Amino acid sequence: MQKFALADWYWRALAGIRAETVIARHLQLQPDGIVIQDRKYAHDAYERLYVYAVGKAALPMARAALQVLGSHVSGGLVVSHQSGQLPGLDYVLSSHPQVTERSLQAARLLQAQFARHQPEDLVLFLLSGGASAMMEEPQSGLTLAEFSAVNQALLTSGIPINALNVVRSAISRVKGGRLAAATRARGEVLIVSDVIGDDLATIGSGPMLSDRFRHTIIASNRIALAALASDLQRAGQPVEIVNTALEGSAEDCARVLAAKIRQLHDQGRYCILFGGECVTRVTGNGRGGRNQELALHLMLQLQNDFEAGLQILCAGSDGLDGNSPAAGAFLDSEIYAVAKHKKLDARQFLQDSDSYTFFSQLGYAFEPGITGTNVMDFVFVAKGLDGPNLH
Repeated sequence: MQKFALADWYWRALAGIRAETVIARHLQLQPDGIVIQDRKYAHDAYERLYVYAVGKAALPMARAALQVLGSHVSGGLVVSHQSGQLPGLDYVLSSHPQVTERSLQAARLLQAQFARHQPEDLVLFLLSGGASAMMEEPQSGLTLAEFSAVNQALLTSGIPINALNVVRSAISRVKGGRLAAATRARGEVLIVSDVIGDDLATIGSGPMLSDRFRHTIIASNRIALAALASDLQRAGQPVEIVNTALEGSAEDCARVLAAKIRQLHDQGRYCILFGGECVTRVTGNGRGGRNQELALHLMLQLQNDFEAGLQILCAGSDGLDGNSPAAGAFLDSEIYAVAKHKKLDARQFLQDSDSYTFFSQLGYAFEPGITGTNVMDFVFVAKGLDGPNLH
């Protein structure tokens, strides 16, 4: 199986939304001012410039912003799940997906710094997926243990991310625009979107929603897949972006994918790309996540239709999937024989919420490590592209 080729596609998709690329595209330093998106802020029109970054892409986004702005930055704070350090900015190593004391520390530091800003100050806020867990201050009367219990119940319930964040916002002091309300400054919010439809109230639970802060999407699942499709087209590959809003249960999403693959049964060669985010309901104590469960369901859906030469990768763009070290899993026509030889029952592993164990024991788990971004999930399907033609 050409696993390395599909892994290469994964990195090509992410290359299209690298922080250095998208920040430089939307942030420029000029002799007389700063241009953010299409709006210019003359240097004499603001007192001090502060940079804040929260989420899975916080570290590379903040680093890229500092490379552009340099000594013009007066301070700020980075909240990330990755260890790091950036000159001139405070740094908090927070937690994800669970809300912990680190999440509270991050929120309190943000609120304290925001409270010191004046109306003449300018804030550049860099927001990405994962921010909902990395900074948190529960509403008065709600303990961290109580908040965490609610959060854990939501994470394992299988409800969509937008519904989950509605509940999170209702019990938080920093979500739903409440963080923006803590400052008198104005500014811009540049966003790496991790939700279907790029809903500003859902990304990070909308902490900076305010008339004083313009929001701009600078990276998304659609942008990443478009970059990959462009690469493949230049290499002469037949490619189609089928859907960037795949959602629903992992089982329902697998049905959608299987139906499309069956439609293309008579085609000898194709590449089809999907994006989105399915959900799963945890029913066991195993290790895994939505992408590996999607791959398991798809394997079962196609067990009588999986053609030789067909290759699939289901993977999360952040490099993580649920409580496992993998981002997702590969599929090919040989996996059925390998599973039979090792006497592994896919349905039992699904029931145990143990998809990672299934794929790792077969050698089909995809473990790229933390990528430093998050634009939901990818599904790559290729047929008839053997050997070097995959690249």
